[in-house]
Amino acid sequence: MSPTVKNQNQQPERLPASAAAEAVKKVKDAEKMARAVVLEAHEITSARIFEQAAEEAKRIKENVLAAARKDATERKRSLVEQARRDVAKILSEAEAETAALERTARASLGQAVKKTAAEIAKILEKGSQ
Repeated sequence: MSPTVKNQNQQPERLPASAAAEAVKKVKDAEKMARAVVLEAHEITSARIFEQAAEEAKRIKENVLAAARKDATERKRSLVEQARRDVAKILSEAEAETAALERTARASLGQAVKKTAAEIAKILEKGSQ
């Protein structure tokens, strides 16, 4: 059965077989073009999705790195501050020990001078006899 078309009077008219084949070919070509357009649209959409994903990953990476830098800076500042406090404490303790040793040394020095003077006096007494 051949396809029919309506003429201007709305009466069905039979198409020749070659015209029907031509129409089928045009439909198939149109379908092929439509598939190509859809495929291209999918490829473009996929490329855009990959591009957006890459941009999002880059943004996330930059945010994570910024947060890590901020955290590292804060930790460094905290460690330096703690080290300064520790140094100040050690210096204070060392000064206190030095002062205590100086007091002990001064007290011992006075006794050592007296003891040495007494020994010298004994030696001198023995030598004068």
